[in-house]
Amino acid sequence: MIVLNHKQLSFGLRLMSDFASEEANSHGKIAIVATAYDSGSDGSQLVLYMLKPELDRNLDIKLFNTVPSYLRKMKDYPHFILIDDFSGTGSTIINRLEYIAKDAKSRDIDASGSVCLIAAMEKAKTNIEERGFNLRIFKELKAGISGYFSGKELENANKQMLRLESELNPSIGERNLPSFGYGGAEALYFLHPGNAPNSNFPIFWWPEDRTGQSRKTIMKRYEL
Repeated sequence: MIVLNHKQLSFGLRLMSDFASEEANSHGKIAIVATAYDSGSDGSQLVLYMLKPELDRNLDIKLFNTVPSYLRKMKDYPHFILIDDFSGTGSTIINRLEYIAKDAKSRDIDASGSVCLIAAMEKAKTNIEERGFNLRIFKELKAGISGYFSGKELENANKQMLRLESELNPSIGERNLPSFGYGGAEALYFLHPGNAPNSNFPIFWWPEDRTGQSRKTIMKRYEL
């Protein structure tokens, strides 16, 4: 399991700042955009906030805490870096990039962007790069089970995880248990302290057992 503490996060933020400087020097000015779609508390907004003091004040870098807030100023800053602390499958990142591209096209803005993440699963990296997007990652993670086992060992490990998941509530309200993590990501990642990604195996964060009782968990996640 990868648990990033403040020291490790600070190192990732410095590398992210270096990448931002490279992009700003190349394009003259850039926007750094949190992956968040609304103003609700989000990991990408936390990273953006902590990144601020690391940035070169002499460069023309504009920060946006949501994608929609960036779109309103995209004409002034057509070159952007989309940032987040973690991606499990790449789906959210891809959705945001496609949303930005669609908006830029509709307004005839020649926008271009990169993605910069503190950490990501190999699956997320592959999915993002296959779409042709420029990507910078500082911690690339293998799938927690299938990334380390194969053959009979993989089959047994999967069975064991499914057995553990059978002890959890299969659904809470309208939310179904995301077996092996959202999108089958098999993540083992946690920014401490922080809100655990739903890409993690639910055995580490799903809040109820199969009887509907609350359970103590290694990770904490506010949303289901």
